[in-house]
This record gives sequence, structure tokens and C-alpha cells, in this order.
Amino acid sequence: MSKVPDFGCTFEHDGSKYLKVSHGDWKMYFMDVHPDSGFSIEIKINNLKKDTNFWGFELGCVYQSRICDLKRNFIGYHNGVGYIALNGKVEHCCGQGHSYGIKYGTGDLVKMNVYSDKRVEFFVNGESQGVCFTLDELPVIPVCTVSCDIDLEIINFYSLDEDTIPDET
Repeated sequence: MSKVPDFGCTFEHDGSKYLKVSHGDWKMYFMDVHPDSGFSIEIKINNLKKDTNFWGFELGCVYQSRICDLKRNFIGYHNGVGYIALNGKVEHCCGQGHSYGIKYGTGDLVKMNVYSDKRVEFFVNGESQGVCFTLDELPVIPVCTVSCDIDLEIINFYSLDEDTIPDET
């Protein structure tokens, strides 16, 4: 895979590559990078404790030009796309999940690739879950939303060059 060096991605709220949260209310956490084109981000979920919400956690991205109300803590509210941990669905429209991939949680490595042709693909432990969505525009910002107890870390972040676009399947 062709890639450009690591950006040094961290979470915007505290400048750390770790996210440890204990709460039951939805909250969105932005990463502090704003890539102009394609990128790849990989996280490791050290611990995810299921609560009453059947989504729990999602990794995704939101349009940089469409972030409107930061009190709205849903990826879908900002017209982004996110892969939901506890049911394996993908969200694009707030509150609506569509069948997509496998469920993921404690111990899993989850990667999101946003390609320069605007397609979004997720991987769990190195296995592609397929291209789930084509964005309207770039740039987008990587984010995650949380409604459970979670401990995770950003393992890798890099931009993807034009040669990294996969074939349509």
C-alpha cells in the first residue's frame, strides 16, 4: 500500500492518542488532523464495555465544511459516515444503521480508509468489510462517537496517495 508519513494524529480535546471514557451519553470526539484528501486511520480497542445503547461506539468521518452544531453528537447529524461497533452496521443518516460488516469490540484493530475518490472502507483485524459509502466531497475529519465505557488508542494515521485507490468490487 502506498502511503505518506504519519501525521501524528491525536484527539483534539486533550492532545492524546488515547481515549478513555466512562459515561452513557453520546459524545463525539474529533481527531486533530484535517487531511485534504485520502487518509487511513487505525485504532485499537483495548476495552469496550457494552451498556444499554446497542451502538456503543462508532469510528467514522464528518465533512469539514458541514459541521454545524457541536452539541449534536452524532456522526449522521453532520452527514458523515460511521461504522458501529456493537451491531456491525454503518450509519450515514442520524439514527439509521444499515447492514454492513462484523461486530467489533475489545481487542480488535479497526481501520478506516478514506480514498481520494471519496470511497470509505473499514477493516477489522486486517479484514476488509468492503466499501460502505461514497462521500459527496473531501475533506473530511476523522471522528468517533461514544455512548459506553471505552479505552482505545490511535495506532496509525497516514495520508493515502492517488495510487492507493482500490479497484471497484
